[in-house]
Amino acid sequence: MDGIRHYQHYNNLDWPEGKPKAELDLHVLCTLASFLIILLFVPTQIFQVGNRANDQGKLGFMKDWGDDDNGDGDENQSESERQIRRIKKYIVAVRKVTKHLGPVGATLHIISAFCLLMPLMFLQARAIQYGLLSSGWYNFIFTFFYFSNISHSIQCTNIQKN
Repeated sequence: MDGIRHYQHYNNLDWPEGKPKAELDLHVLCTLASFLIILLFVPTQIFQVGNRANDQGKLGFMKDWGDDDNGDGDENQSESERQIRRIKKYIVAVRKVTKHLGPVGATLHIISAFCLLMPLMFLQARAIQYGLLSSGWYNFIFTFFYFSNISHSIQCTNIQKN
């Protein structure tokens, strides 16, 4: 909801050199990406995804090493059987690696938060560049925590210029 409000606010401003189309489009794309990432995030918190850090697994608790194949292939195998065997080994290797990576849910959550914060920072930077938003530290605190003060600070800046 805040993303829609931010977009409407910055879209309705009187930009001196035209609307910053790239920043506004980036805001829309990143907001949609964040929504899709959150849709992926929710199941990682409900279900086990096979990642020990995400599933609260303990080291050494489950010693399933996957395929017990020692890698010695039969020379009488056809090329297609060897190819299938290589694909299976690759899949097992990927599963082993992803099992020991960092938590998937937390990573998705951080990426989603980044997708929501970065376009807003670009829009605020463009507003500061055009003089629509003051660049003081107090403005950062108010705009970061209270969106309603963004419009207030822009109105105050416009009044001070006149």
